[in-house]
Amino acid sequence: MNTETTHPPPPGVGIVDDDHELRTALRLLLESAGHVVETWADADACLAAMHPQRSGCLLLDLRLPGMSGLSLQKALHERGIELPVILLSGHADTAIAVRAMHEGAFDVLQKPCEPAVLLATVADAIAEDAARRQRRAPHERARQRLAQLSERERAVFDGIVAGRLNKSIAAELGLTESTIEVHRRNLMRKLGAGTLTELVQLHVAANTDGPDPHMQYPAPGTWKPPRRHTDDA
Repeated sequence: MNTETTHPPPPGVGIVDDDHELRTALRLLLESAGHVVETWADADACLAAMHPQRSGCLLLDLRLPGMSGLSLQKALHERGIELPVILLSGHADTAIAVRAMHEGAFDVLQKPCEPAVLLATVADAIAEDAARRQRRAPHERARQRLAQLSERERAVFDGIVAGRLNKSIAAELGLTESTIEVHRRNLMRKLGAGTLTELVQLHVAANTDGPDPHMQYPAPGTWKPPRRHTDDA
């Protein structure tokens, strides 16, 4: 799979296991339940095929040749790939299960696994992935809107949503207040925002974890739009 494609692959289940017969059996079982399935024999092949926007879930063998299932899970996370991971092991024990869950695994199943249990766990993992993406959707849309801004417009935007006056923003950026006003009008047009309050709401929405901790937001009910440059003198 080309990792540089602009279109993410359809939702599905990825299987990483060095046992060819087991990979085949798991693929046939999951395809019989209507899932789109892709398989790899090792972690490197999986990583090479991963798309950041891939959806669904992954089944990883804990004891892969080279990089282990736990290490692959960590590598995926570091690349921003947050798919639910179901770890499979023929040597599962409490310590491994606890560590895996602590590191973000959706579940740990011992091989051989009952088909009904596996299918139910996969269905739950895919549902969790869909719900997680739904929760993130407003944040992603907000980030995409902000990505339209130029570097200078983004600097002006950050000053505006912090409640700062045109005079203060202009001084920091080495611009005139009238130039700040032009940038403000342009960025509001690009963002489709009709009021300055909408700009603040967009900034908050773009931060997945809530308001940006580096921004000093005014107390609720006290925020007022910055005065126009003609009043700042």
